[in-house]
Amino acid sequence: MDLRYKYFAANVELSVNGVEFISKRRFVTLVDLALSISGVVRRVSSGGEAAFGFTESDEVVRVTRDGDLVRLSSSNRPEVVSLPQDELIVEFRRFLHSVHSRMVAEVPELVRNPTVQKILPPV
Repeated sequence: MDLRYKYFAANVELSVNGVEFISKRRFVTLVDLALSISGVVRRVSSGGEAAFGFTESDEVVRVTRDGDLVRLSSSNRPEVVSLPQDELIVEFRRFLHSVHSRMVAEVPELVRNPTVQKILPPV
């Protein structure tokens, strides 16, 4: 629980087509966000829809399907953006691999941690 919700506070930015969903000025708990994004990748890749939130606030970002596109919307702003599903999956996977590699570079023992292993989505 501590690894997911207390450690690795980080500045992360998620911006799509000029709409900022996560501000780089905002601190998020990196493990919690990465596990949430990993779940989004799994659900969207299998044809579903998904949502993820933040430990630090009640905001929810929803990922809904629209044919080959996905729409991202936030409970905190009116904008909705669309992008190809494949593009979202590629970028989220890139983010997850970056998070995982940086964490295990900082703390090599984390490579064996079952929670950290869940960050990487199945291929």
